[in-house]
Amino acid sequence: MANLRWQQLALPIGILLCLLVIYAPLPTWLMDWLLAANLAFSVAVLLTAVVVRSPLEVSVFPALLLFLTLGRIALNVATTRLILARGPIDGELAAGQVIRSFSQFVTGDQIAIGVVIFAILFVIQFLVITKGATRIGEVAARFALDGLPGKQLAIDADLNAGLIDIHGAQQRRMDLVRFADFYGTMDGASKYIRGDAVAGLVITAVNILVGLGIGLWQGMPLDRAVETFTKLTIGDGLVSQLPALLISIAAGVLVSRGSAESDLAEQSVFQVFSQPIVLFATAGFLVVLAFTNLPTIPLLSIAGLLAIGGINQQEARKAKETQSLPTPMVPAVNREPTMEKLLEHDLLEVQVGGSLIALADSRQGGTLLQEITLVRQRLAAELGIILPRVRIRDNLSFSPRQFEVRLQGNRILRAEVVPDRRLTLGVTHLPATEWCHDLPWCTKAAWLSTEVADGLPQATQFSAAAAIAQTVSWVARKHADELLNREAVQQLVDEAAKQNPTVVAEMRKREISIARVQTVATQLVLEGVSLRPMATILETIVDRAAAATDMSMVEAIRYRLRRQICQRLANDQNVIRCITFADNAWELLAEELAAATDVTTSRVSRASGAVFTNLLQAVETANRHLREMGLVLVILVPMRLRSSLSIALKSLRPDVYVIGDAEVEDAYRLEILARVSANELTNTTTQAA
Repeated sequence: MANLRWQQLALPIGILLCLLVIYAPLPTWLMDWLLAANLAFSVAVLLTAVVVRSPLEVSVFPALLLFLTLGRIALNVATTRLILARGPIDGELAAGQVIRSFSQFVTGDQIAIGVVIFAILFVIQFLVITKGATRIGEVAARFALDGLPGKQLAIDADLNAGLIDIHGAQQRRMDLVRFADFYGTMDGASKYIRGDAVAGLVITAVNILVGLGIGLWQGMPLDRAVETFTKLTIGDGLVSQLPALLISIAAGVLVSRGSAESDLAEQSVFQVFSQPIVLFATAGFLVVLAFTNLPTIPLLSIAGLLAIGGINQQEARKAKETQSLPTPMVPAVNREPTMEKLLEHDLLEVQVGGSLIALADSRQGGTLLQEITLVRQRLAAELGIILPRVRIRDNLSFSPRQFEVRLQGNRILRAEVVPDRRLTLGVTHLPATEWCHDLPWCTKAAWLSTEVADGLPQATQFSAAAAIAQTVSWVARKHADELLNREAVQQLVDEAAKQNPTVVAEMRKREISIARVQTVATQLVLEGVSLRPMATILETIVDRAAAATDMSMVEAIRYRLRRQICQRLANDQNVIRCITFADNAWELLAEELAAATDVTTSRVSRASGAVFTNLLQAVETANRHLREMGLVLVILVPMRLRSSLSIALKSLRPDVYVIGDAEVEDAYRLEILARVSANELTNTTTQAA
């Protein structure tokens, strides 16, 4: 506690002593102590600036610079008082032993030498070090403030990506603000150094001119007055300018360090002398110079030291490369898996049989990883969702050509592919021994040999790897509600906030939860509506958050995105081919859907009625026929029935699209392929559409 109190009182006491030194005369022995302490403190500050790893470790330096300047000015005033008052009486001992020793050590019997050395030190400090440090401080402060928004966004991006936690983000933000404050204050504090240099020059001129006048007025001979006051002034100037020079160098070192942590002393030696070729070339250059009139022994000695350093660096590099070589494989010890490992599971996983392992090995020419990457890119472009990374594992319990797609550890489907053949769609007239029946996204497909498949250039074909990837895509579309968890939705909202911060801020202000956004986004994705215009989706949610249910909110969003929906379902001639219901079927369909579906929870609550059963059979039949023709099934209904029918046909997604009549824009034309009548809905056997 006593140490802490002393540390708190040290700086105020020092400031009061500086003021006391300015106004009260001091004895020469005390001045010697203060000048020696000033020099020692300046050396300590310079070494601290060199050895710290980051400028933030001495963030007090800008304020300390002001106090050091105040202390030097106080000492200059005190020494000036002693020189002018005691110079005619005590001569060179007027300002103490420190100033006398500096003047005799530098000048000796040659006053001109002392004047030249003092002038050189002043020019170096004022024009080189101080001016350079001031310029570096200005530029560093400017770039630190200009780069502040970008660095803050980078911290937010790392936080959203999970690279850092909230505590790490807060610490990095605090460091960022502290760096900006440090460089901003250093920009202003560097002006103290320039002012101190100018003040030192003024004090030197006053000591010489006024001292000569006082000496002559008190009867000193001219030559003795010139020698006495010139030596005292030079000694005083050197004692004050040397600490000022050290502090200027310390300020320049700190502002030029940058914001990254580094050991300046170690990095300076390492970065300059770490290249063997540079050391060898420099040694060779010195050897060449040794054959000139320059002294041979110093040049050859330094060249030998550089050559030895180059050899050591070369051997160190070889040892480092040897250590970086891969170590031989050691058989892994079978360990019991931890409980945490047993609880882990991948969100989306593909398990393959023995013959399909090569499809996932790029060294054997396998393209499964590339095909799945393309699927992830297509889903991001079409639906605006980021498919999580798909884990691929081998499962030797499968038959060799079998694969399985799992979602959250549960099997979704199992099928077979033929690695050395191509899956060809729409095959009807060719004899095929390998028909494909277990892939839900294709019909009338067969595995044909490469020679036969090349003879059908117009047919849609898939390799075995592409067929597995397409199956993953089908699973992702059908079960998008499970893939689009709250973390994924939060990521989409954060991305929208970068381009449209206003709507996200308004959403948070109205306390719209991510859970509600997730519910709406999931329904949109299940119906094949892309989430890429996330800002428009969030605007609609904000506008209708007060009174709308989730499904009515979905309908409002679909209406605003009707151009996107029509473009997705239309062909190149802007024609949407669809089926619809006859006029006499609307009321019957409305009653059945009202009883069978719950739009509030988006679930089918009853599906045992004959009308509902016939409806599903009719849609399934139409979907099968259209898929054989290479078309998707689009059902056109009145807007009041659209959401109910979409929920009722949830099991047929993502192959069936339900569109409302109000969602069709004028630029698109409808082509009705079939109409389902009321009789077909009430008959026990539904005819094909």
